[in-house]
Amino acid sequence: MSFVEFRNVEKIYGTGDVAVKALQDVTLDIEKGEICVIVGQSGAGKTTLLNILGGMDNLTSGRVVLDGNDISCYGEKELDRFVEEVKRYAVPLYIDILEETRKRLALDRMMVYDMGLMFMDGNPKPM
Repeated sequence: MSFVEFRNVEKIYGTGDVAVKALQDVTLDIEKGEICVIVGQSGAGKTTLLNILGGMDNLTSGRVVLDGNDISCYGEKELDRFVEEVKRYAVPLYIDILEETRKRLALDRMMVYDMGLMFMDGNPKPM
């Protein structure tokens, strides 16, 4: 069993003539410890997929299983508890990633400066 499973997931916003299919028949598996990158054009459904995985949006049809728990059938209270759990782990991780990125960008800027270039408004220019 995969750590993350999406089975025939659909998400439709709106109804009738204004219905927009944000996700259509999405099926994927992500193993525990596996690195997964979600890429696509604007409007392809990347954010919708992540919002469903994080419990912040409901799917229209299909099934989402996270670590053996079918979160697609959670009621409102179960979903609220799940979202709080996600926040407890995801927010500190996100902050760590931002801090590490900030440090690396600062280091990169210093290295570029040492090579005889100077950043002005983010663009390297000869010194």
